[in-house]
Amino acid sequence: MQSGDAAADENLYKCASENHVNFSDIQHCSESEKGDELLASNGYRTTSVKPPIRFVPTVIFNDSYNQSMQDMALKNFSSVVDFLIKENCKSGQSITRSSMTNIFVLLALQLFKV
Repeated sequence: MQSGDAAADENLYKCASENHVNFSDIQHCSESEKGDELLASNGYRTTSVKPPIRFVPTVIFNDSYNQSMQDMALKNFSSVVDFLIKENCKSGQSITRSSMTNIFVLLALQLFKV
């Protein structure tokens, strides 16, 4: 998990703390077999996106690529997340832990401009 960049690690710790996520859980996951499985699984999901990813960062919400959402997310990521959470609540869909984890990861990626 250590990036070799102390400032990046400090920012990740800060991001986790601000979002009430235990940083040691993130470290443990990243260093475990489960972390490797999640990385491989999300790698597969990345290569399965239709149309193929040709731009980084590409933002995918609810397992579906939408160019309008992508454009909005690049300008104001948090407003798109807020909108989608409200829409899920209106339609009676629950926000899964997996969805929230994905949102956290996307926020971390945005924070580090990865």
